[in-house]
Amino acid sequence: MRTIQMIKNKRLLSLLLLFSLVGCGEAADAQQSHMPQISVSGNAEIVAEPDEATINLMLQTQSADSAGAKAESDRRLNAFLDELEDLGISEEQVTAASLNISAQYDYQNRQQRFIGFQATRSISVDITDLDMLHPVLDTAISHNVDGIQGINYRSSREDQLKAQARAAAIEDSQQKAAELAEAYGAQLGPVYNINYHSGQIVRPEFAMASDMAVRSFSAESAGGRFIPGDIRFTDSIQVVFDLITH
Repeated sequence: MRTIQMIKNKRLLSLLLLFSLVGCGEAADAQQSHMPQISVSGNAEIVAEPDEATINLMLQTQSADSAGAKAESDRRLNAFLDELEDLGISEEQVTAASLNISAQYDYQNRQQRFIGFQATRSISVDITDLDMLHPVLDTAISHNVDGIQGINYRSSREDQLKAQARAAAIEDSQQKAAELAEAYGAQLGPVYNINYHSGQIVRPEFAMASDMAVRSFSAESAGGRFIPGDIRFTDSIQVVFDLITH
């Protein structure tokens, strides 16, 4: 009987300790939830000019058989690479791994007629000097490029600029919180919560151009300049501060 009574007493003591800890936790949560707080968002935008770009091109060839279409595609690509090398563009700056060969048909009077094979190759050229845009495009057009798929602009300092935007957003949140707290006769306490999502990069774009538009571009823009616009690095952060009131 004495052993059973001791077990009961231990169980009772454990339950009392458990209820005590739960009660203290609820009291602390209740006290913390009633602590005055301020929530602010910090925003920033860093603007920079692009200094690098990737030119995306499309090369198409046709032949009576698939081997002939590929051979002509290879010939035109190799000639294009040779001229790019003369411009100072190395093969390491060119990606031409994509090649698609498909049968082509002509449809007349609801009849399907086989007319040969078409080889389509995607080519990307990375340039680290925007003054090379025109020479590269002119070289592509002289080799009968069939389309400019787009020009993607970027900055060689993107990691640094993203860090600057993030730091500016943090500073903006701190300044807003301090000004608001002072306006209401309080002081900023410690940070209670931070909600951060990665910033965004908004780049200028060059729209896709067809074969006819490419050749018109070449005729009308000889000696011209590209003005691509700025790259915008934006960032934002939401912060909750405790408030110290008097």
